[in-house]
Amino acid sequence: ILESPRDDNEPKLMQGALCTECGNHTVIRKDGCDFCTACGAVGTCG
Repeated sequence: ILESPRDDNEPKLMQGALCTECGNHTVIRKDGCDFCTACGAVGTCG
C-alpha cells in the first residue's frame, strides 16, 4: 500500500488568500473586508 485510504467523512479545509502581515494563507472576506483569521490583520475593504 503506497498511501493510506482517505476518510471521506473528514471535512475539507479551504485555504484562504496569502496574508502580507503573517504569511499564512488565512485571509477571508469578513463584513466586506479582507481579514486574516490567523493574525487579525484587516486588508482592503469594499
